[in-house]
Amino acid sequence: MPKIKKYTKKLGTPPATLIYTGKFYEDVEIEIFDYDKDKYNFIRTKNIEECFLKKEEKKTRWINFIGIHDTNSVKILCDQYNIDPLVVEDILNIHQHPKIEVFDEYIFIVLKMLSFNNVTSSVEIEQISVILGKDYIITFQEKKGDVFDFVRKRIKSNNGIIRKKKNDYLLFALMDSIIDFYFVILEEFEEILNNIEENLLIKSSPEKEKELYYIKKNLNIIIKSILHMKDVITLIINDKPNLIKDSYPYFKDLFDHIIQIIDMFEILINSANDLFNFYLYIVNNKMNSVMKILTIISTIFIPLTLITGIYGMNFKYMPELESKYGYPIVLIVMAIISAIMLYIFKRKKWM
Repeated sequence: MPKIKKYTKKLGTPPATLIYTGKFYEDVEIEIFDYDKDKYNFIRTKNIEECFLKKEEKKTRWINFIGIHDTNSVKILCDQYNIDPLVVEDILNIHQHPKIEVFDEYIFIVLKMLSFNNVTSSVEIEQISVILGKDYIITFQEKKGDVFDFVRKRIKSNNGIIRKKKNDYLLFALMDSIIDFYFVILEEFEEILNNIEENLLIKSSPEKEKELYYIKKNLNIIIKSILHMKDVITLIINDKPNLIKDSYPYFKDLFDHIIQIIDMFEILINSANDLFNFYLYIVNNKMNSVMKILTIISTIFIPLTLITGIYGMNFKYMPELESKYGYPIVLIVMAIISAIMLYIFKRKKWM
């Protein structure tokens, strides 16, 4: 039942009702980056008011808001930037699929960040909501931990062109980090599938069936998110929104990456399906072997049972009942019949 509640929290509420639909994590943490090609400033705080400190006109501001379970702080921040209440509602509803909505003053984008849980060998999906304005970017996360460390380092060390470009390039860098990490997920699943394949050749078990099932389930969930990400990038390339047009060539490169990832994930899904079918083949093969042995045993015992049945009727006037050698003769006959049948089975390669 708890899994249902996450989808039913908003039932019966009017539009733009601010209800967080995810889990509650630690306290809110806010990262504020102000930078241009010459200067860089960073603040880590829990005070929402520091997001509204005045910045120099030419600088780009990146606000990374961690802990969207604090709906009041999310609302205060979004109100300061005149974000539509329906957008705020989507930020708090973590069950959105990746999408992009273009407004006059800003662009709203929903992304899915993937991470691999080594303990459970499963993928964890976190929604990243992005608001791109004229000279700022706001990202919203559920919890601490993301794939943006390389972006932070590049801003801090002024490595590359990130501080020479506008905030639309920062959007590209963030999306590129999310998509690049999909390759890490690919490698993890590829290694798991290779291990399962090697183990299946040695020994199959019900645990392998369960593991393959959950891998297929994870891969199907991931590919859906990636396909929606492709739609987001396609819209950016085709529509060329004003706030993004300066970094248009980089998003074309991002599109090539996402196509490559989709192809690789489809190969992985096919591999998982093939392994699952191979597992079923092994199980069926073993079952057929067992059934073949049982059938051979049953076939051998059919004539033997017939003989013992006949001589177990105990009629008074039955031949051989009084014979001194009747019992050993019957046993010898039964042994000869069994040997003949085994010879026939081996000659026909049924054994």
